[in-house]
Amino acid sequence: MSNTVNNQLVNLLEHQRNNGNTFDCVNELTNSFESENIVIPLKQAFDIYSVRSRINARKGGRIKGYEMLLPALEQTSVSNVRIIRLVSETKNYLVFTDEEYSHLFGVLNIPKKQKD
Repeated sequence: MSNTVNNQLVNLLEHQRNNGNTFDCVNELTNSFESENIVIPLKQAFDIYSVRSRINARKGGRIKGYEMLLPALEQTSVSNVRIIRLVSETKNYLVFTDEEYSHLFGVLNIPKKQKD
């Protein structure tokens, strides 16, 4: 676990800043820290997040970003996907890249649950 965001990841997000979720994520980077970074097979990532997308839609679509992520995962030819979890005060972000941080597949914007 790391408390600094990888420079390669920052550069990749800055380059793709025009996407709404990516823009929000970049703006919160100063308040975020990298809490998890895993690499999983592409097929596994696509299968997991396809199911999660359907669940999210049934629950009202609070999590944003599946519309960019799933087509990008479906069209890529990489073997593995890196998933980086970034945490801010109000949201969690899951950032999906290739292993080398050279291609951004998508960013899921996950609002934190409200505390009573």
